Amino acid sequence: MWLSETTREQPKSLYLNNGTSNPFNGITGKDVTSDAYNTLAIALGDVDGDGDPDLVTGNNLLSNRVYLNNGTSDPWNGVTGKDITPDIRATQSVALGDVDGDGDLDLSLASPTSPIACT
Repeated sequence: MWLSETTREQPKSLYLNNGTSNPFNGITGKDVTSDAYNTLAIALGDVDGDGDPDLVTGNNLLSNRVYLNNGTSDPWNGVTGKDITPDIRATQSVALGDVDGDGDLDLSLASPTSPIACT
């Protein structure tokens, strides 16, 4: 199990659970990417169907991005984020779920300045 945090204009960090009753004691964060986007929301889910959780970031006034897990113990090493769409939104919430029942995850984005978008 891991936890990723959102940060403003800082790289996203990964904290691997140490498997104890104090799961993040002594854990040092590891950058997921060197991207320094103004990220306000994140979601983890297997968006490419390979069995590994991928990271989706909702960014403020920038393109929202996806980081595909590489399937190793260092899940985002060497991974480059990809813009999900060219849309620029003030995204403050992201959610993943199989909305249309086809077996893959769909993405919903929410922003205070625009209608809810599903991709």
